[in-house]
Amino acid sequence: MIFRGLLMDNTSANSKFINCHCEAKPKQSPCKNKWIVSSLALLAMTFLMISSAQAQPPPVTEGIMPPRNIFGLKAALKESYFRFFPIPIFETDPAAGQRYGVMPTFLWFDKADQLFTIGVGAVTYNPNVVKWGGFAGLFFYPSSYERLRLFYQQSQNYEKDYYLQYVNDRWADYKLNVEWELEYVQNPFERFFGFGPDSSESNQTNFVSHLGFAKGRIAYEFWRDVWLQLEERWTHMKMFPHAILSLRDTGTFFAGNPEVRSSNILNHRLGAFWDTRNDRDFPNRGHYLEGFYLLGTEATNATENFYQGYGLVAKKYISFGKRFVTLGLFRMEQDFSGDIPFYMQPSLGGEQDLRGFVARRFTGKGRILLDLEERILVKQWNMFDVKFDFNIDPFFSVGQVFNRMSDIGFNNLQPVGGLGFRAIAPPSVVGRVDVGVGSEGIEVYTALDYPF
Repeated sequence: MIFRGLLMDNTSANSKFINCHCEAKPKQSPCKNKWIVSSLALLAMTFLMISSAQAQPPPVTEGIMPPRNIFGLKAALKESYFRFFPIPIFETDPAAGQRYGVMPTFLWFDKADQLFTIGVGAVTYNPNVVKWGGFAGLFFYPSSYERLRLFYQQSQNYEKDYYLQYVNDRWADYKLNVEWELEYVQNPFERFFGFGPDSSESNQTNFVSHLGFAKGRIAYEFWRDVWLQLEERWTHMKMFPHAILSLRDTGTFFAGNPEVRSSNILNHRLGAFWDTRNDRDFPNRGHYLEGFYLLGTEATNATENFYQGYGLVAKKYISFGKRFVTLGLFRMEQDFSGDIPFYMQPSLGGEQDLRGFVARRFTGKGRILLDLEERILVKQWNMFDVKFDFNIDPFFSVGQVFNRMSDIGFNNLQPVGGLGFRAIAPPSVVGRVDVGVGSEGIEVYTALDYPF
């Protein structure tokens, strides 16, 4: 489930990542300095990808649909050529431990030398719990606004991931965006620390999750740059006892808490957003403002245990010349109910939110987050006739989760400062290493995307 994100662009909401956590105290560090190996390996893969070819979908002429579509794959392959190279896998993270392997990769290009299909397969080994495993994926890009992704992963013990996604951003004369996703995951490395902004790191627990997920989304532009959006999301999560026996079992440690349980939830989300960004993947000016209302119900009984919520998301992009882009993100969400399953509650921590903490470190009925980032172009290179940029991006984040509005306070805020290193080949490849420092130590995330 980790490697699906390696070949997915930064628009994916479910992109996976490689990360590594190093505590401030050396004796508590689960991976010491081995995050360097993971970082260099992924950066090497990024350079290899962009040096092999300009990994980008074909350009779109306004108002003209490209001739290729997802049903024309056979014909497109007849007129294509491919390149092959193996990519080594060296992955370390605090949850899954070490993972090694090799990932043979095929890139298919059309007659215009545009990349439209990526095929991967891999064999991996992780001595911690899952042992031998592997994965395979097919990522098809008929155009710059349409994509189809299939992914399969399975390991010797516990770990499974089956995934299918289709996205089309320009239906109905460019007025309609649609997306649907299906996924089933078994993850033995889940963590839970408790609820609220003051949950203790010493309360870390582990459980095995079996997660079934389905999402459908449709957005319609009813006014210039203003969209209405409806999203239906079904999430079925079953908890099983811990696989990492050195950690306490989540279900046992939090026994009696009605929110720490398996769940079968159907979410209905209605929102509107105003989007003036000059580019979907690599914006350097404009803004994005979204508000939404959420209704969650038990999938088997819509009148039982329902909850409501709302959210606000604001992003601002300001360009200062060719080398500096300032970004700001503000996010606030709050749900209302007495016993929302913990897995469905807002959380902070991970490679996108509070990058100085482990994933899902803080959980509560609501969350607020302010994220500031300066993207600084340091140097442009040309390697094998392919241009790419190297950025150094300092960032600062502050946020907290809360169960009641009265919980919001200066003493509960969690600040994170850090530095990001990015290798960029517009418009579709970003390799990044983010080093974040929080109150519990240093977190290092490596991924092929932007955090926001």
